[in-house]
This record gives sequence, C-alpha cells and structure tokens, in this order.
Amino acid sequence: MKRLKISIRARLILLTILSTLPALFIILYNSILHRKAEIKSETVSLLETVESLSNIQETITLSTKQMLMTLSQFPEVKNKNVEACNNLFRDVLDNTPFHNSIALADIDGNVFSSALPFKPFNISERKNFKEVLKTGEFSSGEYIISKIFNAPAISFAYPVFANDKKINAVIVTGFKLDRYEKFLSQFNLPKDFVLSISDHKGIILYSIPALYNGTKIIGKKVREEHWTNVNGEFEKGTYYAKGIDGNRRIYAFKRLRLKEDEKPYIYIRLGVPENYILSNPEKELKINILMLGIAFVLALIGAWIIGDISIVNRLKRLVNAVKQIGEGNFNVRTGLNYDRGGEIGFLAQSVDIMAEALKKREDDREYAEREKHKLENQIRQSQKMEAIGKLAGGIAHDFNNILSPILGWTELALSNITEENVLKEPLETILKSTHRAKDLVKQILALSRQSEQEAIPVQVSIIIKEIVKFMRASLPSNIEIKEQISKKAYSSKTIADPTQIHQILLNLCINAAYAMREKGGLLEISLSETNLDADFTAKHAISNQPQVFLDSRFRGNDVIPTEVGIHVAGKLMDGYLETGEYLHLTVSDTGHGMDENVKSHIFEPYFTTKPIGEGTGIGLSLVYGIVKNCGGLITVDSEQNKGSVFNIFLPKSSAKDISENNNVEPIPTGEGTILIVDDEIYIIEMEQSILELLGYEVFSSIDSQEALKAFLSAPDKFDLVITDQTMPKMSGFELSKEILKIRPDIPIILCTGFSEAMSEEKAKSIGIREYLTKPIFMKELAEAIKRQLN
Repeated sequence: MKRLKISIRARLILLTILSTLPALFIILYNSILHRKAEIKSETVSLLETVESLSNIQETITLSTKQMLMTLSQFPEVKNKNVEACNNLFRDVLDNTPFHNSIALADIDGNVFSSALPFKPFNISERKNFKEVLKTGEFSSGEYIISKIFNAPAISFAYPVFANDKKINAVIVTGFKLDRYEKFLSQFNLPKDFVLSISDHKGIILYSIPALYNGTKIIGKKVREEHWTNVNGEFEKGTYYAKGIDGNRRIYAFKRLRLKEDEKPYIYIRLGVPENYILSNPEKELKINILMLGIAFVLALIGAWIIGDISIVNRLKRLVNAVKQIGEGNFNVRTGLNYDRGGEIGFLAQSVDIMAEALKKREDDREYAEREKHKLENQIRQSQKMEAIGKLAGGIAHDFNNILSPILGWTELALSNITEENVLKEPLETILKSTHRAKDLVKQILALSRQSEQEAIPVQVSIIIKEIVKFMRASLPSNIEIKEQISKKAYSSKTIADPTQIHQILLNLCINAAYAMREKGGLLEISLSETNLDADFTAKHAISNQPQVFLDSRFRGNDVIPTEVGIHVAGKLMDGYLETGEYLHLTVSDTGHGMDENVKSHIFEPYFTTKPIGEGTGIGLSLVYGIVKNCGGLITVDSEQNKGSVFNIFLPKSSAKDISENNNVEPIPTGEGTILIVDDEIYIIEMEQSILELLGYEVFSSIDSQEALKAFLSAPDKFDLVITDQTMPKMSGFELSKEILKIRPDIPIILCTGFSEAMSEEKAKSIGIREYLTKPIFMKELAEAIKRQLN
C-alpha cells in the first residue's frame, strides 16, 4: 500500500483548517447559550407583563365590587325604590364611564331598575346572578351582550340585603369590553404579539389582534390547544404553541379568582413569536460565521503566501543548488540568509560549505581528485542524512512552535477568568484538543428575578440629587430646575425602600414638567426638617370612619371617597399622624395648576387629566401608597394658572444607613459535608462550585425524591442541607419535613425565588434554620452555612 504524499503547503493549509475548528465550536456554543438566555429572559418578561395585566384586571374587579357594595347600602336600593334607584344609578354611571349600565333585579331575576332606559328582561340564568343567590357574595359573570346597552360586556353582581339579613335584590353592572383598550394602551405590543383575555368558559373578552382574516375574535371560543394549557393545574406559567397564523410562540398565562377556593373567572394570556426572541441570536450567529469565514479565507491565503515565501521557494532554491552541485558545478551557492533562515538556512549553509570544500579539493590534481571524490561521497552521504534529520526536526520544531502559543494562551486565559465565565468550558475544550495533539491526555472541568422591598435608613438628599441630575438631562431648556436642601436635613434619613423614594420624586417631577411643557417655568425641589405638633397632626387626621357619600347632593362636608384614602377640602388624610420630627419634602412647579374638582381626585387610581396615551392615572396613587406605608403624609396646594405644591412629610429616623458600614469582612470558609438539592442543573453546579471553593464536601441532586433517598441511606453523613423550594415531585418544604423526621437536629437552608405559599415564618415553624431569597450572594450563603455549622 502506497503511503499518501502530502506537501508542506498542503500540511500548512490543513493545519489552518484545523485551527479554525475550535473557533467555530465556540461560535456555535455561544449561539446556543445566547438562544437559551434570550428565551429565559423573554419568559421572565412575559410573566411580569401578564402579572401587570392581572393587576389591572383585579383593579377593575375591585373597583366594581366597591361600587356595587356601596350602592347596596343605600336605603333607596334596600327599599327597591325604582325612581330613586334610577336616579342614583344614573348619577353614579355618569362618573364611571367604564360600565355600560347599573341595574337592580329581584330575586327571581326580573330587572326593575336601571341607570339607562330598558325593556323588562330576566337575568335569572346568568352565572353571576345564580352565584350571588347561592353564596350571598360578590360574583363575576361571563361574556354577554348587554340587553340594556346592546354591546359586549362582562357582568358583575352583588347582593342587596333586607333588614332581616336576607337577600331581597341583586345589583348588577357590566364592564364595557371596548374599555380594555384604555386600560391596556400602556402595553405597546410589537407586531405579531398576541394578547387574550377570556372568561371562565374560554370566551374571548379582549384580544390583540382584534381581527383575524377580517373576522372579529372577541366573543369567540379560545382554541382547544390553548385552553388545555391555561386550564391545567398551574395558576400561571408558560407554554409553546402555534397561533392561528401558524407562527410558533411562547405564551405566558395567569388565572384570576375572586377567592382562593373559587374557580377562575378571568384568564389572561400573552404570546410572543419565537422568531422575535431568536432574531438577535440568529443575526449574531450569521455575523460571527461570516467573520470566521473571512478570517478563514485570509488565513488560507496567508498560509499559502507564507508557505511559498518562507518554505517552498527557499526549498526550491536549496534543491536547485544541491542539484547543480550534484552535476559537478561546485561554484553554485544557495544564496539564502543563514542568520534568519531557521532550519532551512542552516541546511543551506551546510550545502554552501559543502560546495566550497568540493571546490578547494578540485585544485589538487590527482590527489585532490581522488580526495575530492572520496570526500564528496562522504560529505554527500553525511549531508543527506543530516539534511533529512534537520528537515524532519525543523518541521517538528515548527509544528511545536505552532502548538505552543495555542497551548500557552489557552492556559493563560484560563488562569485569568472566573469560574462563572461562559468562555471557561470552550477554552478547556481547546486546551483538551491541544493536549491530545501533544500527549493525548487532558480532562475537562464543567461549570455551570420578586425580591421583596426592604425598608432601610435612606438619605433622601442623595436621591434628590440623582433625580435632579436625571431631570436636567431630559427636560427642555425652558424649564428651570432648582434644588434647596437645608444643611440640617442634608444627612437626615427616613426608613423606606430607596427605590420607592426614587419613585415618589420621579412621578412628581414628571407631572410638574408636564404641567409646564408649553410655557416653561420653574421646577423646585426642597428638603428640610420640621417638628409636627399635636395641632398639626390633629388637623390632618380623621378620628373615626367618616360618612361616605357618593352622590354630589350630599357633599356638604367636602368628604369625597377614593380607593386610596380620603380627601378633606383637597388635603389628603388617612388616620392619625404621630407627633415628632419629620423630613419635609416639597415638589413645586409654576405650571397650569388644578381646580378644586381635579385636586379632589388626583390620588384616585386611573384618574388623569392627560389625553389618552399620555397618562395612566397610576403615578400619584402610587406616590400616596408609598407615603402612607412609610407612616407619612402628603398634601397638595394648587390653583389654576398658579402652579402646584406637593408637600410630603416622612418620619425622620435616627438609625444609621447600612451603607455607612464599610467594614468588608472576608467570605468565611469551613469544613463539612453538605447536601444541595435543586432542579436547575446550572444553579446546582454553581452552588457546588462555590461550596467546594469554600472548603466543603458537596453532594448534589437535581431530583428531590432521589435526594431524600440518598439522605435516608446515610442520614449521619451530612452536616447541612441546602434545598430549593419550588421543585417537581416534592417541594423543598416537603423535603425538609421528611428530613427533619429522621434528623430533627440537622440544619436546613431553604432557598426560593418567589413562592406565594411559603414564607420565612412558615419555613422556620417546622424547624428550617435559614430562609434565603434568590439570587443568593456567595458571602450571604457562606455566612448562613457558617452560622448553622457553628
């Protein structure tokens, strides 16, 4: 069998091709990681958006319930005074444009009173009417065509009790389905995104897109494939499915219930096209492959040119010189540079020396001729053998020179990256390939957001400066910003979540800038300290529950109800304020101001004076809620064309800011055997790497039931258990209970991202020692372990 002949040039080209394979592997591997990361990120974003949509729907339902419950207490309604009820319902409907009508029916379902003119009809067969009679509580209905308004709606009902505590009527209303557009306009969904809100039967109440092939979707049944997924065992989650248009999407869904033990009444579903998610990774992959292709072509050209210049051409000259010497021309020389010629230069030098020696011996006639032939034969044989040896050694040396930087740079890169770096595994693969070429031996080492808001001492002045800096960069030049922070209040603190203080200032500043958008003006933020005495707190407090009037005819005391508090003469009140030291924060503008009517409603959810699409009405109600939770007070003074001043009083704290503690302690290490359980392989590999780095011996499992079996087989083997909460088959809470039955003394650390069914108190009630919320810092985990093992 003939041995395959491969030229030096071909070997260089082959080596170039092989050198690009690791780079191609890295590109493909990174593309896979990028695709997974994009899908995971989009899934989290989808669930967050669905959660926001759910909050809007729950607000609609809660507002409707509050309205019906309040109306059911009116004497006119209890006494079923038709004319009075008609007038009352009409007045309320004028102030609640999201409902199509308000009506009253007797217990047989006959409607006898309505805010709008109607023909008598019966609602006894409606779901919500039946449930109200059965449970005596608020109930949500289903998709209907309103018999009064003659338009699609979803109906709600609430019982009216007589003085004997028996139901003597049912008050009903319907939410206009076309009003979803106003509430959901803030969600500017990209093209091909799908949004669907359906009732308990799967009838679509609202949809984006609203049409498919010219056919309205609202009022149609959700496709069976989607209904099966959203109506399964989970309250919320994600799934893959094809839409009506044939596009494959990732869908996130959530089911809403009026009570935990009741069936869902609303299903919310949001879908994003898979090609939308993967567009960036695919584009990046194409660019990377194109760049690799260009680099590969350039490398081939370079190998060809370098091979010709540095090796092939030089060898041709060397061979030609040797050939002429062999023909008897001892005057020929290779003409190659010995100093920078490497092994080929050394070989050329030897050939030239040989030629010179042959030439000298030619001058000595017979003796020289005999000696010449003798020496020529000896030198030729010797030089041939030396040339072959030098050539083979030179090629091997060049090959090792090529391998050396690959090996060296890979090892250097590995020594300068962290364990979490995504390039670690590909670099180890390159290192493995290099070691196989050299020694055929190498091992590969594999590596693999609802934080709760936390109230801490916050220095408000720092956040003010951040907001001022942000606003100056974003506001037009005709709006001037001025900050005034008293020297005494500069370092003062209040107990709050820093993000929430940021939200207060940002909302108020954006509203102030909006009020001055046309004519410009002055936005002023000030901070000072003040002492609120008993007179002030008494003036801004309500000692008992006020009489609530919804009809404008009964507003003699200027008491107007809202969903977040009570306004009295335009001032926000809510219970008692404690006397003492407060931080006084003001945000004022010189904009168009507000009249008394607008001022009395500004803290109500969804109340806004801005055009559709420019405001949601959520900002100021959010500000009020934050101030209330901090134990503070917010008031507003405003007149038309004279601007507005928002005054916020936050309790002053004497506690030190946790950020003032600059003592950085080293991450504690330790010894012991730890069992970690988590169904996410990436998390468990990360935790295992950290714990082993800290000095612990680690046993891990991605299956909670298998972990329990391992513990049962050797309960005294482990010093501590770390388990995730949400896992298939068996939760971390259940796993902990089973482990504690066997070893009540073993410390357990329960980790969770978010669980409505689990709390720190519940976990510790069964003997779990630590309750950590993901993401968990390395130091936090190390300290928790150290506390328990000590």
